[in-house]
Amino acid sequence: MAWRAATTAALRQCETGNAPPGTVAQVSVGGLAVYSVSLVDGFNVPMVVTPHDFAAGAQCPTLGCAVDLTQDQECCPAGAGAPQGSCGPGGTQAALFKAKCPDTRTTSTDIEATPQDCIAPGELKVVFCPARTARPVVTS
Repeated sequence: MAWRAATTAALRQCETGNAPPGTVAQVSVGGLAVYSVSLVDGFNVPMVVTPHDFAAGAQCPTLGCAVDLTQDQECCPAGAGAPQGSCGPGGTQAALFKAKCPDTRTTSTDIEATPQDCIAPGELKVVFCPARTARPVVTS
């Protein structure tokens, strides 16, 4: 599952697509649920995967990145070669992403720092922008 979104300056039109840079949720279900959030192809939106309704004693952590890295000048400096509101992948970016979001994959050989042994959770929720609060509605 990949999510990519951008809006026009007037915030009236949403453009979507599946080209990098983009935050990616990877989910495989069956007996053992395996899930992760990948920043290998860059970052464009905070995202976490949260398991629910799993057996007692199972290791079913919430994984992902709730931090909006597009607002972090260290991770996503202006003019980094990515569209506004996204952060491109590569070299030093992977290390910066990992420092800010340790429970994500930032290279093709990376694994999360949190152990995972989650057998048959009742559901897995992919949550976009988990730290974002709702914007107030402005009427004239």
